[in-house]
Amino acid sequence: MGRNTLVASGIYQGKKVEQVSDIFVKMQPRHIAVAGSGQLELAVNVGSNCFFTDDKSDLCWLPDQAYTPGSWGYIGGEIFRRSPGRIGTTAEVKDTRNVPLLQTKRKGIKAYRFDLPDGDYEVELLFADLNARSERVTYDLGAAATLDNADFRGSVFNVSVNGRPWLSHFSPAIEVGGNRCISKKLRIAVTGGNLTVDFEAVKGMTFLNGIKIFRIH
Repeated sequence: MGRNTLVASGIYQGKKVEQVSDIFVKMQPRHIAVAGSGQLELAVNVGSNCFFTDDKSDLCWLPDQAYTPGSWGYIGGEIFRRSPGRIGTTAEVKDTRNVPLLQTKRKGIKAYRFDLPDGDYEVELLFADLNARSERVTYDLGAAATLDNADFRGSVFNVSVNGRPWLSHFSPAIEVGGNRCISKKLRIAVTGGNLTVDFEAVKGMTFLNGIKIFRIH
């Protein structure tokens, strides 16, 4: 806990070289249902088995995991692989400084659940459609035919939180184009000890690239 100093030293061309980094560590319990009344912030690198640290905020995004009672994790779906044996994609994702975070996702996801103390929370979802065209789809809001366009390969789905509808017929590709990051945030009062984000496919496949929760109070 607290500030930690890492020192790496060695010899280069006969001279001693050294690099020092200060890292602030804040531990989060694996079973967040017993996290207590203090601050709780949890960010997940969905569809990845790697930690990712935002070099500006110093926030560490944790590797994805399956849900277990008393803890947190995904329900359903599978890791996105652009090619066999490789998790995610190496393609550039625009509109984010945290490109590696958006290069992985869980496709076909049914839900993401957190068992946690009651309180007011902010939920942030990160999306980047890695299968759709890179340009934004221009369309008439009154013309549903866009979703049936043979050239359109983006996914469309509904998102709800604790049974409350949130995003209806949501398509990251329609809003910003493929391989671009889009963030959606919602504040919600949690009662009953769990926060569950549900996904329902309308066209194509549901997916999620990242999720962060923050207890406001």
